[in-house]
Amino acid sequence: MSSIMRFVGFVLIGALTLSNGFVVQAAQPAATAGKHRPQAPAASLYLPLINKGYAILNDAVRAIEPAAQAGVFNTPFDAAPDPQGNTIYFTAKSAQGAGLFSVPAAGGAVATVQVGAPFTLPVGLAISTNGQTIYVADPNATLDAAKGAIFSVAVTGGAPKVIAETIGTAPRGLEVVQENGVDMVYFTGVNPGDHLPAVMKIPASGGALSVVAKGMPFVNPVGVTIDKNGIVYVTDDAASTPDLGSVFRITGGQVEPLADHVRLGKPAGITLTLDESLLLISALDINAGSAQVLVIDLQTGQQGIVNKVIGVNHASGGLHRAHDRDVMAWADLTAGTGGTVFRINFK
Repeated sequence: MSSIMRFVGFVLIGALTLSNGFVVQAAQPAATAGKHRPQAPAASLYLPLINKGYAILNDAVRAIEPAAQAGVFNTPFDAAPDPQGNTIYFTAKSAQGAGLFSVPAAGGAVATVQVGAPFTLPVGLAISTNGQTIYVADPNATLDAAKGAIFSVAVTGGAPKVIAETIGTAPRGLEVVQENGVDMVYFTGVNPGDHLPAVMKIPASGGALSVVAKGMPFVNPVGVTIDKNGIVYVTDDAASTPDLGSVFRITGGQVEPLADHVRLGKPAGITLTLDESLLLISALDINAGSAQVLVIDLQTGQQGIVNKVIGVNHASGGLHRAHDRDVMAWADLTAGTGGTVFRINFK
């Protein structure tokens, strides 16, 4: 990953120009908001909320290639590779109902893992650290008259099992990490006690539900990922405005913004590179609506984007990295003729 870091540092030098593929978005300082607003020429676009220049980081990516295209399935929501990056599991709709599917990461035949009830809108998934279990977040599933739950399904298929303590949490995004030798499921949703938007965690085998952070500044938290030190990163697709989101970092229960006024994917996936130097977020160009991956250098705070191949699409979705390799899976809800699941390899 050192080569990635050198490249990121090089390309960000010129990130504030409009030429050579860079995107520049201008802001009005808060102190002058509503006062003396500059008069833009009729042919230009004035964006009062954003002051960022994004470097194009396409050379940091070895490949972005389709692994599965609509046919057996349509409208893929989220996708995650197994720990070694050999198989991609994803949630999507189908003629038989919504559910879970798999495909070789290099591409090939799509297999149905489990579809139909209890799944209704399986917008998030994550893989256990041993690669044997898939955890699925369905915010619309109704159990015990409560909305939403997390289910576990064996990679070989079979009836989903509900994690009872998550019933009523309306979960959306989730990730699995190992803590003290036990798989923990981190997820976003609503705290069942007070219905505040929250980031929570629970042992994968079930048990006590813990709240990592809740309430403001969260509005609609979606994607979540965790580093080896227990720092949590979260996307919220409505935290800046009803249409623009934010990316947050949670350290010791304290929430701080890393990026705001970002047009995030739906669902807004988020993951880390294997060396945890770069944070990757499923996003859309704020003007064109084209798909891209927002890249945040966690040491410098600098931001850039990856948009090769996926830039022709307009529906960014879930994004996860294999536990043990720099192989990612990314879902586009509408690419092609009904949605595509991509494999992303970083250099």
